[in-house]
Amino acid sequence: MLPAPSTAAVLWLVNTAHACCDKNPLVGSVEGDNEREKDRRVPERSEPTEPAILVVDDDDQIRAMLSRLLSRSAFRVHVASNGRRALTVLDEEAIDLLITDIIMPVKEGIELITTVRAQRPSLPVIAISGGGRVDPGHYLELAKTLGANRVLGKPFDIDELLEACRQLTAKA
Repeated sequence: MLPAPSTAAVLWLVNTAHACCDKNPLVGSVEGDNEREKDRRVPERSEPTEPAILVVDDDDQIRAMLSRLLSRSAFRVHVASNGRRALTVLDEEAIDLLITDIIMPVKEGIELITTVRAQRPSLPVIAISGGGRVDPGHYLELAKTLGANRVLGKPFDIDELLEACRQLTAKA
């Protein structure tokens, strides 16, 4: 059995851990050490300034690519693999823009757009589609008719998507 560490050894260990990691939740204040205590306080959280975008696509690669692209372009990104999951995210998060594929399992993009327009009519929507077995123009035209603010056929121009995101999330 090992001997119990001395109080000095424990304090040294705690201070060393604090020096290595400012966010160490185990570090407490030492009596009379008010300056160090001030440094340990967690800063107040501020509201995020980046617009939040929800990307909905059943294709893992498209979701990952759009997530990386939008994150690098100063957007907060949430993802969902189908319309049903997207509705859950919309209930739980403050989303500023929805980008949705049209052809997906569980709840397709057309159904999602219809539901979003009924529940959150001011939420901007970008519909994207490769068309599946049919020309994507038919699905995209339907999406626009149902309330999508912008429609883009796959493959789409990245700069066009980013510009649409910036315009639709711009604060008035």
